[in-house]
Amino acid sequence: MMNLFFIMLKLFHDIESKLAYKILRVVRGTLGYAVDATLDDISILHDSPHFVVINKHRDVLINHSDKDVPVTVEKQLERLYPDLVNPNLAMSFFFCHRLDYSTSGILCIAKYKKACAVAVESFAHRKTSKYYLAIVRGHISKDLITVNEGIGDDIRQSFQNIRMALASSDFCTAKWRNATTHIAVLERGYCYNYPATKILMKPITGRRHQLRLHCSHLGHTIVGDYTYSNKRDLSPYRMFLHAYQLLLPNKIEPLDIVTADPFTPCDSRNMWIPHEFVKSISDAMTCLKNQV
Repeated sequence: MMNLFFIMLKLFHDIESKLAYKILRVVRGTLGYAVDATLDDISILHDSPHFVVINKHRDVLINHSDKDVPVTVEKQLERLYPDLVNPNLAMSFFFCHRLDYSTSGILCIAKYKKACAVAVESFAHRKTSKYYLAIVRGHISKDLITVNEGIGDDIRQSFQNIRMALASSDFCTAKWRNATTHIAVLERGYCYNYPATKILMKPITGRRHQLRLHCSHLGHTIVGDYTYSNKRDLSPYRMFLHAYQLLLPNKIEPLDIVTADPFTPCDSRNMWIPHEFVKSISDAMTCLKNQV
């Protein structure tokens, strides 16, 4: 069962990464808004005998079947933890979950098989709590929203293996799965000179592209989301989605990991100017915890 999990995880990475790497790297690099990550662009948030938790850099693949791709999380970890490399694994390490190419933030890697098994079990049984920061296009009118929209593969030939679709869409496969996301508004303002809203999201399920698709469904696509903006949102230097906190209960070592907020006005690249303060991150987190 564990081997099947890693094979499926690698397949998802390979399908998405080949297209994302070619498109996003060329477009944003050409416009001059992004600088390619290096093997040194990785920070360790937690290192114990059981787990390594990193702050994944934006626009970095977890792995790639093409070994000529210069920077992946797998290659970054190989430099830092050569003793943990397992040649019997599809991705060299025990990755407990995944993040999209464009998403930054918390990524958990187990140091051995049993630790990975208990972590994967927590994810599978929805015992974990994950919180994501994002800036989306437009001003969201409600301060607290729950999106219950199933997600499946987009069956259109031009979007196969690139986009997912809502179950209510004519383009969604019949084999869709339930998906739920709680959203709390933090601030309203302007990003890249357009109205935007900073939000905290708590996904209850873990479908591929869930947060990106649910935001798009609300009419508030994540800033810099090339795929779900129909290839129009090119000017931002990154997609504004970040895995901010992970609570991972398990029998070996319960984890509660938090990163810094990357979407502050202090970073001039964000071009984020908040005009209305709604909730602090901690207050928003309390609201989301109480959502059913």
